[in-house]
This record gives sequence, C-alpha cells and structure tokens, in this order.
Amino acid sequence: MRFLVPSLAIVITDKKDTGDIRVTLDCQEVNKVIYPTHEPIPTSDELRHTLIGCDRFSTLDMTNCYHQFEIEENAQKLYAFRTPWGIYRYKRMVMGTSPASSEIQKRIRAIV
Repeated sequence: MRFLVPSLAIVITDKKDTGDIRVTLDCQEVNKVIYPTHEPIPTSDELRHTLIGCDRFSTLDMTNCYHQFEIEENAQKLYAFRTPWGIYRYKRMVMGTSPASSEIQKRIRAIV
C-alpha cells in the first residue's frame, strides 16, 4: 500500500527561555497515516516504588532525545518538507509525531 502525504509545513517558533528559534514540522497530516504505539510513561509513584532500596542514581539529559533515534528508511519519506532550497527529509525521530514520546519511553525501558 502506498500513502501519498503532502510535504510537511515547517513551523518556526520562539524558545521562551532562551529567545532562540525552534524549527519543527506540522505533523498533523502524517499523524493520520502513522500507527501510534502505546508505551505508558510511569508516574512518579510508580518510579518511587521501583527505586526502593536503590542506593545509586544518575541523571539523564533528555533535552534532544528525539534526535538520537533513527527513523526506519521506508518511513523517512513521510517526513519530507519543502524549503526555498529544495525538499529535505528527517532521518531522525521528529518531535510532534503521534508515536514519538511512546517510542522514546519504550527505548528508555530497554536501556534501564
């Protein structure tokens, strides 16, 4: 089956805390053809119960975690976007797609 998804629109917004700009895609159209995944994000109470008795902890900066995971090659064409310089596509996970946070959580569980 072949999906025809128009090239996605670029959305440029201000980052409130730094004054920089954030460039993302409007993923509403592509979210209609992507199968969402469901990986529950644990609550703080669940985490507290899991960590009882632990004596070593570390922190993990998840600021740019979406860009750490590659998109399957056959799905990359869904993330094409047009600029004045040509058509480009994402090769890494895009923030704003329906399964993104669930996929991140699934991969974090696999690591931990």
